Amino acid sequence: MSNAKIWISVVIHLLLFLTLLSEGYPDILVAVMILGLLFNAAGILVSYVASLKVGSGLYIAGCVVFFPIGVIGMLGARQALDDARRKVFFQEMQ
Repeated sequence: MSNAKIWISVVIHLLLFLTLLSEGYPDILVAVMILGLLFNAAGILVSYVASLKVGSGLYIAGCVVFFPIGVIGMLGARQALDDARRKVFFQEMQ
């Protein structure tokens, strides 16, 4: 799961989290954003170590917290899944 949309999304999520943390927003909002970031990190880790499908699902779940800007990450994760499926399809065709 390595494309520009995913990494841009991670940077945006981190910047948004740090901004909200420094501005003194309610603790529950900060906690929800931490949960979203943890899902993002777990999704990236799982996609590299074990399963791209499970990792993408975790990453997309983390992006939901950051809606509407999280759509960038959702599209990136979906693109990574599509690229993997295309690769398998073309390997089977040969």
